[in-house]
Amino acid sequence: MIVSAVVAAGNGEPALSVDVLRQLVDHVRDTDVAPVGPGPGPLATLTDREQEVALAVAEGLSNSEIAERLYLSVGSVKADVSSALTRLGLHNRVQLAIVAHESRGARRG
Repeated sequence: MIVSAVVAAGNGEPALSVDVLRQLVDHVRDTDVAPVGPGPGPLATLTDREQEVALAVAEGLSNSEIAERLYLSVGSVKADVSSALTRLGLHNRVQLAIVAHESRGARRG
């Protein structure tokens, strides 16, 4: 299972299933709650396209699926994910998914 997750991540695909990612996001959200104050969330520091890509990552989509949905090349999606990670000071897609998921929830709030 670990090997397949590493191979998937190396191919730009989610290393975790959508269900596992949702469980992880729910767990982190429920156990590590930070107060949400007024003003823009962390995604506000991203470009519109980086925000779209981040939200798609939060849905558990692979780079290929995001590229297809947004009519971009896979390389562009990889660049946007990398840029979003750098701007937000994050290290991986799971962290990006959590931030995007929480941001989406805060905007609906």
